[in-house]
Amino acid sequence: VLPQVLAAQQGRIVVVSSSAYKWAPPVGIEVDNLSGEREYTPEKGYGISKTANGLFSLELARRFQGTNATSNSLSPGAADTNLWRHAPAWQQRIGDVIGGLLLKSVEAGAATQCYLADAPVLAKVSGHYFEDCNPLVPGGQMTDAELATRLWDVSMDLVGVHLT
Repeated sequence: VLPQVLAAQQGRIVVVSSSAYKWAPPVGIEVDNLSGEREYTPEKGYGISKTANGLFSLELARRFQGTNATSNSLSPGAADTNLWRHAPAWQQRIGDVIGGLLLKSVEAGAATQCYLADAPVLAKVSGHYFEDCNPLVPGGQMTDAELATRLWDVSMDLVGVHLT
């Protein structure tokens, strides 16, 4: 995909992260524990994965410097989707009752992705994190450029044999 993105007049990569990056433990991403063998919980794992998504986008934006391509990440927010379809029935019933009150519509949840993919005003905006169509400075490790590069390199080592 990257050759096509770079060849486009204005290529864009939009990476879905989440404000759940905040669920990552204070130590954040441990590059030597990507499998989660030490102290794993689903919440920590999800937070780490969303942090990794943001760091991927950050590193890709760095690699896109000097091109017409951009990379940005976002949190779609909590939307009323069928994400809970595998949850216990009692949780699904609660979700059915309060979902419409507390959650965004599917369309509102998709708005930031669409905005990043197509808004002319963002043609030169790269390396940012967005929520509700607004750029934000995320906390934690989401802005750690050195970690983004290190995670990229480790990831390439892990999957590189499958890419050739």
